Amino acid sequence: MNRYRTLRTMIVVAFATMAGLIVAVAATPRGEPKSINSPVVATTVAASTVAFPLDEPDKRKPKGGSKRGPSDEILAMIARDHVQRLTTWRGTEISPSPDAADTEWELQQEIAIAFREQDPKPRQRLKSFESMLSDKLVAVVGWRGWIERLTPTPDGCAVEVRIMPQIESTGGGVAITDSYCVETWLYTGDELRYEKTAPLPRNVKPLRIF
Repeated sequence: MNRYRTLRTMIVVAFATMAGLIVAVAATPRGEPKSINSPVVATTVAASTVAFPLDEPDKRKPKGGSKRGPSDEILAMIARDHVQRLTTWRGTEISPSPDAADTEWELQQEIAIAFREQDPKPRQRLKSFESMLSDKLVAVVGWRGWIERLTPTPDGCAVEVRIMPQIESTGGGVAITDSYCVETWLYTGDELRYEKTAPLPRNVKPLRIF
C-alpha cells in the first residue's frame, strides 16, 4: 500500500513539474535562454514538492487500528439479552412431521397447537432429563420436537412425538443437545392425555457447549 502511494505521488510530482516547465517556457521572453534554473520553474517544482510530500503519513488509516472495545451500553445490552434468554420460558413447540400425508397435515397442525396451549411436562420426561435439568452449565427454557406417527384409536388418535429440551448456556456460549425421548399421547380432539415415554437412546451425545 505504501509503495503504491509513493509511486502515485512521484507520478503526480512529475506531471506537476512538467506543467511548471511548460508554463515557465511560455512565460520566458523571446530571445532569453530557457533555463531549468528559471525562478518560475524553481517555484513550480518547490510548490509541487510541498503539495505532494513523499514522506507524508497516510492519515486515513491510523496504524494499529482502533483499540477501543465495545461501549458500556453495548455490553449492558448483551448482558440483558443473555438474562432474558435464560429466564424466558418458551413453552412446548411441536411441529408436524415433514413426511406427513396430505390427509394428516391439518390434524397434525391441530395437535401441534394443542401441545403449545397445554405445554405439558409429564413426570417421566422430567425424570429422563433430570441430569440436564440440574446441570449448572445450561438452563432448560422449553421443549421442542415433532410428530413421528399417528395411530387411530377408539378414543381418538395415538400420537408419538420425538421431544427434546430447548437449552441455553448459562456462560454465554452455545449449548446443543441431541438427546430426546419418544412420548405417546392420546389426542381426543379436545385435549392431550399422556400415555408413556420410551427410554432415552444410548448412542446420543447428551450435551455440547461451544
